[in-house]
Amino acid sequence: MEKTAILFVHGFMGCKRQFLSLQNALEDCGADMILHVLPGHDSTLEEFRTTDAGVWQQSVNDAVHNLAKEYDRILLVGHSMGGLLAIRAAIAEPDKVCGVAAIGFPIKIRLRHQWLALNIDASHPAKEGEDPRITAARTMSGVKIESAGQYFSTFPQNMQFLKMTRLARREIHLLKAPLTVLNFEKDEIVAPSVPDFVHSQLPDARVIMMPNSFHFLFTDDELQLMASEIRGMLQQ
Repeated sequence: MEKTAILFVHGFMGCKRQFLSLQNALEDCGADMILHVLPGHDSTLEEFRTTDAGVWQQSVNDAVHNLAKEYDRILLVGHSMGGLLAIRAAIAEPDKVCGVAAIGFPIKIRLRHQWLALNIDASHPAKEGEDPRITAARTMSGVKIESAGQYFSTFPQNMQFLKMTRLARREIHLLKAPLTVLNFEKDEIVAPSVPDFVHSQLPDARVIMMPNSFHFLFTDDELQLMASEIRGMLQQ
């Protein structure tokens, strides 16, 4: 009997908490679920600032390589930058990855003031009655930041995130594994042109646009839709 693993890869400045709800929705999917933590994440600001795109990518490539020693099939599920890392890992290890699900896939982005405001607000202590998008962003943060000044000190790492988007745009056409993109119409950072771009590079890719979720905050029904799509990929 084939052994299958799902490797979850969180996003920029994120952590494995980004996937706990999705993991619960997939608990009886028949695959072992592994929550990967990128170097410098789930850690201190100082440690995060010592890392870059190359280190993040190598950690995912190594995780896929090591899992392939035990599992017959590996499905990569990435949120935000995790989707970019997953795409490039699947290209590097084409015989080991059976599919990629990219959630909130930022291969093209639009930097809006709402995104900056969201991140700055999430760096402050929680307030009663605050926007649930701020609460979600704070909950999913894997780098301890306590002020706007500390957030702006991560500018070099933000540039590394943008580097990842450029690399993924340049290389995505090389992907051999099936790709499902699960994006959100209300996303604060991902450009609405992503579906057209993905299909221009990979005509057979499956792209789903969900109307009610945000980059960090998912509605229950759209979370279940994401889980259903991942289950379908496991059955391919």
